[in-house]
Amino acid sequence: MATDKNTMQKLLDDVYSIILADQKETEEKHRRGDLFNVFNILNLQTYEVRTHSAFLSELLDPKGSHGMKDGFLKLFLSSIYVFDNWVFNTSDAKVRVEVSVGNINEQGTEGGRIDIIISSHNKAIIIENKIYASDQTNQLIRYSNYGKIFEDYKLLYLTLDGHEASDESCGDMTVNKDYYSISYKTEILEWLVQCQDKCRDKELVFCSLKQYCTLIKELTGQMENTENNKKLIDLLTQDDNAIKTASILDHADELYEELIEKYITQKLKQWVEEKGYELEEDEGDCWYQIFPKNWNHHCIAFQNYNNRGRYFYIGVLKVSGRQHKQMQLNVLKAGTNAEWPFGWNSCGDELDNYVKIVSGKTVKYIIDTTESIIRELTDCKDKLQELKIEL
Repeated sequence: MATDKNTMQKLLDDVYSIILADQKETEEKHRRGDLFNVFNILNLQTYEVRTHSAFLSELLDPKGSHGMKDGFLKLFLSSIYVFDNWVFNTSDAKVRVEVSVGNINEQGTEGGRIDIIISSHNKAIIIENKIYASDQTNQLIRYSNYGKIFEDYKLLYLTLDGHEASDESCGDMTVNKDYYSISYKTEILEWLVQCQDKCRDKELVFCSLKQYCTLIKELTGQMENTENNKKLIDLLTQDDNAIKTASILDHADELYEELIEKYITQKLKQWVEEKGYELEEDEGDCWYQIFPKNWNHHCIAFQNYNNRGRYFYIGVLKVSGRQHKQMQLNVLKAGTNAEWPFGWNSCGDELDNYVKIVSGKTVKYIIDTTESIIRELTDCKDKLQELKIEL
């Protein structure tokens, strides 16, 4: 028994040494400025329209300021499986962003606003760009119906991980036939890397692409050190360690829940009690609902969106009272909607990273964001009164 305990402890110590090495490399990258990224500095990481659709459409536009003419568009067509054996004239292609295609009709099958349309002669590429926004009712059906004005078209559903559209959006449409799912993680990132290779003589374009690729890697969880990751995997899967690793993984769900309880829930409860706030847990898909003093109609919610993996969000959630006008907060980077009238932040990385959970960074993120929300709303009481918003 003692021997088993000692060998398990040695495994954990060896794992931790690799993790420490990875942390030191991250610190070194920070020292060198390798983590400098204008998209992050300007808080533009998750804006679908202002950041991603705008950047992608500029690259795809033959008349774009990149000076590559239709070079990037040709790479796009040649590098993505959707366009295999599909003929499209790139030299005179027109690229439009946020294209209004009419008011949404009563049945929800026509109209709306399309993120990106690339057209040439009587063919078109229609792109619905999703970072964290949820699907709208009949959204892909509407865009598919619009596509029928062209002789031929491809409808792309672009998401971070390449998941298929919801039934609510596409109805009876079939993936890889009526529409195509592509991802930032694979297809877009591979295309961007090819674009970098083609424009090494254009310094500003190359540097912008490099920073955007870094942003995509961050959003899709690909920023880890590859060499250290390989060392860690090799260590954990060695013959002598494989059974120990398997035994830990067999209890991964229970371990995760225990870490959440010990390093987030308990600490959050303590902080809320000290502040005199109220905390409610497990309301549907909300993990935590924090009610600051004198808040009756809204709460600060930490939510697992749509129960679709660990897609976590934090924001101000409306829980009662009449509908009111939306007001974007500076601390919340994603846009407002009926459910999140002040905006919201994606924070999946805070919950997917065990080291962040145990080190206290995750609960600190929740607390810091909560305090920033309260502070900003306190500072704009006059605007809240003007808009007749009761917290």
